[in-house]
Amino acid sequence: MAKTAMGYFMRDKWFGAGLGNYSFVSFNSATNEMETYRYPHNIVLEVLSMTGLVGIMLFGVAVFITLILLQQTILRDTNAVFFAGYALFIMITSLAAGDYYDFRLFWFISLIVTLSYQQPREQVKAA
Repeated sequence: MAKTAMGYFMRDKWFGAGLGNYSFVSFNSATNEMETYRYPHNIVLEVLSMTGLVGIMLFGVAVFITLILLQQTILRDTNAVFFAGYALFIMITSLAAGDYYDFRLFWFISLIVTLSYQQPREQVKAA
């Protein structure tokens, strides 16, 4: 599957094959049937093969900004460690078995953690 994904990338390095155009046909020995896989089971290879260098750069910037926001939230509120850890777990496991659809949880959890943080209000000093 990885070789097929790299083949899609090599055909069009800048913009890739387009979303939803990945296809890998293989024999499944458990069912004795030919199966078509619609993603390469690796989020980085999927983004690279479907959207090319442009997409992987945008994806990388989005992930980087999200990780910075998660780090800032954790440094301010240690109660957010569990949820931020869950988002990181999703990101890491997507390198072995993820696709765009599954990776949406990373964005949702990160958004929830970042938006739910409330900065403590400074007490107004009475004059």
